Amino acid sequence: MRTLAKVLPILLLMFCGYASLGHAAQPRPERPALPVAPESEDTLEAQLLGTWVLMEAKTPGKPSGIGLRRQTFTSSRWEIIQKDPETGKVIFHHGGTYHLDGDILEKTVEFAGTSTKSYKGRTHKFRIKIEKGTYTQIGIGNPFDEVWRRDGI
Repeated sequence: MRTLAKVLPILLLMFCGYASLGHAAQPRPERPALPVAPESEDTLEAQLLGTWVLMEAKTPGKPSGIGLRRQTFTSSRWEIIQKDPETGKVIFHHGGTYHLDGDILEKTVEFAGTSTKSYKGRTHKFRIKIEKGTYTQIGIGNPFDEVWRRDGI
């Protein structure tokens, strides 16, 4: 019995050490990569990021979205929202993913509120430019020629 009392702690240490080594040898799942920010703030993609306020539009909507409609771009998603200026109720809201190839922007609508539900599933193309805090888009095959200014300017 005395020998077992001396050997048991050693056996436990050996077992625990072996188990720890076995656990350490198990492959660990890699964390998903985080989206990479554009390399330079001078790129059109980097300049597009942020929130914009509608300033001019070929089709401003009813009530007009001029000065009220906001559009936000992240590294892979976009969203537009507009509230009624009198009630504060959201009257215009949709968004989804986008792809920028040179100065051609393709926006795909993945979700939409009641007033714009017909846009869901559609992709709209635009030729865009950004200069001095102003974002201009000219619709390619659509009537959404618009001028936006960076929110907060």
